[in-house]
Amino acid sequence: MNRTALILLIICAPVLCAPVLSLSDHSLFPIYNVTHLSTTEGDVYNFYSPGVNYTYNARKKFGFFSSVSILFPRRSSQNGESYKNSDYYKSKLGADLMMGAGMKFNTSERFSLVPSFGVHLNGIRLRGKELYKDFYNLSFGVGLNLQARYGISKRMAGTAFASTSWDFVDLIHKENKLQNGFVLTLGLGLTF
Repeated sequence: MNRTALILLIICAPVLCAPVLSLSDHSLFPIYNVTHLSTTEGDVYNFYSPGVNYTYNARKKFGFFSSVSILFPRRSSQNGESYKNSDYYKSKLGADLMMGAGMKFNTSERFSLVPSFGVHLNGIRLRGKELYKDFYNLSFGVGLNLQARYGISKRMAGTAFASTSWDFVDLIHKENKLQNGFVLTLGLGLTF
């Protein structure tokens, strides 16, 4: 299966499965993600990434929540110096995951707010071109997510998405460890 067909399948799967999975909400968003990392040795990294997010919420007033984002880091900065990732790295990929609990508040017949909170995991892997080192990060912390939904029909809502997290555990480095990590993700999409 080629890459385009696989991407279309991933994007269309929530739409095709929506009638079968009517006990939950499935949202799909194009997103923009900013990841900020500071280390114990004083280095500061920022990554700017478009991506795709899939979010699952239990349809109950209070229930399970999960969010999975695939990130494509385009630009970065290290200690204030900004650069285009394609100049130094041959492959650029990241993931942002959050799981926890969410609540749903229906403020009117068509409008609802869905705040969620939980544990957070962020990973970025940049494979260096010849003469450049790889960069990798895997950090753990806590996060908050907010969705504002406006009902378009009985089965679909337009949704604005905002998520932020604070990561404080470096899962892979022994030296120059993560001191603080902050992640902000914004997106607009549909909920089925």
